[in-house]
Amino acid sequence: MARNNMNKSIIIIGIVAVLILGFALFNSQKQNNSNGVVSPNTEQTTQSTDIFKNMTNLCETLTKEQVSVLLGKTVVKTVPLTSGTLHSCQYYLNDSQAVIINNDFLNVADQKKGQIFLGRKITTNPAIPMDHFLVIQEDGLINEIYLVLGANNYVSINRTSAKILTEEEIISFASKLGGVITGKTPLQKTTVVSPTITQGVVPLPQETDIIRTFFNLIEERKISDAVMMMTSNITNDDSTKQAFGVQFAAMDSVKVTKIEESSRGDWTDKWHQYMVTLDVAMNPSSAGGPIPYYGFEKGENIRFITLIKEGALWKIEGLATGP
Repeated sequence: MARNNMNKSIIIIGIVAVLILGFALFNSQKQNNSNGVVSPNTEQTTQSTDIFKNMTNLCETLTKEQVSVLLGKTVVKTVPLTSGTLHSCQYYLNDSQAVIINNDFLNVADQKKGQIFLGRKITTNPAIPMDHFLVIQEDGLINEIYLVLGANNYVSINRTSAKILTEEEIISFASKLGGVITGKTPLQKTTVVSPTITQGVVPLPQETDIIRTFFNLIEERKISDAVMMMTSNITNDDSTKQAFGVQFAAMDSVKVTKIEESSRGDWTDKWHQYMVTLDVAMNPSSAGGPIPYYGFEKGENIRFITLIKEGALWKIEGLATGP
C-alpha cells in the first residue's frame, strides 16, 4: 500500500511539474510578444535589419541594383567608405553626384544634439515607417535623414547635392528603406554581374570623382561627411578633425572648375596628387582668423589635393597651396 501511495505521489508531482513548466513557457512567450519580440513563425521578420550586421562593405551588402529599385533611378557606380565604426556607401547617379547611406554605431541622442548645436531643426515625417528623424538645414532643405536601429545604432541618408534628389524623392527613398528595415518591404534579390573589361582598355580612375564629391559635400554643408573622406591621421584626431571642419564651414561656396594631374612622375600605388582649381567664396567672419579667410581669395584658387590609399580606399590628405 505504501508503495502504491508513493507511486501516486510521484505521478502527481510529475503532472504538477509539467503544468508549471507549460505555464512558465506560455507566460514567457506572452511576455516576449508584449515586449515587441516577434516569433520566428510570424509573417513579420527582421531579415532586413541583417543588412547592417557584421558587414565589411555596405556597397556589397546593399547593392547598387537594390538601391536602384528603391530609388527608382539607375545607380551607375558605388564607392565604399569605412572609418572606425562607420560603414558608408556612395551610390552615384551620375559622374559626380551621389546618394549616401551611412551605418554607424554612435549615440543617437548625441547626433540630435550635435545637429541642433549647428542650428538645424529636428522633425519627423509620417511616411517613414520606423523610428526616425529628419535634419532640416538653415535654408529649409533636408540635410540628412536618420533611421534609428537602436540607442547606439542608426542608418542615415543624405546626398551630395539637392539637385540629385528632390525633397519628395529623398523622403520616398527613406520610407522604402525604412520598410525594408522593418520587414514590411521585401528587399529585391539581385545578382551583381562584374563588368567585362576589354583587353587593353584600362577603366578610368575614380580619384577625380572622390575629389568632386569631397567639395560637393562642403558646398552642400555636409561638413562632417566631407571630413570623414580624409585620411585616418586626420579623422582619428579630434582636434585636427575639428580644425578642418571649422575651415570648411567657413566656405560659403566652393565649386570645382578643373582637376589636373600633378607630380605624375612621383605617383606610387598609394600616393596620387591633383591640382584642383576652385571657385571659392569665404564667409566674412573668417577674415579675423589667424590666417584671414584661411588663405583663400574670393574667386579662383589653386589647391593641390593629395590622395592616400588606405586599404582599398583613396582618402584626401589635405589642401596645399603647392605640390
